[in-house]
Amino acid sequence: MVGGGRHTVRDRFSLPLRRGRDQGGRHHHQYPDTVGYAVPHEYRALFETVRQRVPNSDKAIFSVHCHNDLGLAVANTLAGIEGGARQVECTINGMGERAGNAAMKRW
Repeated sequence: MVGGGRHTVRDRFSLPLRRGRDQGGRHHHQYPDTVGYAVPHEYRALFETVRQRVPNSDKAIFSVHCHNDLGLAVANTLAGIEGGARQVECTINGMGERAGNAAMKRW
């Protein structure tokens, strides 16, 4: 269970997939918040949990891609970095779908 339950179902299915992909040579894992509903402490916990449970995760690159529907894209991006993400997908001035993506200028 991650962060009180919001990511619980996804973890049940995604962790085995991530393990299999990593064993097959996949070294890039993206966890996007494409609907913009994540909150920072849960998003950080998601990365921490995956990094702890996926074999060879220290060799993989984890990336964040956050949307700003609730105004938390930058906060979630920073939380993902704290949780172990090493790559950030962001935009200049926050341009993007709906409410936009994490704006690089706000860091």
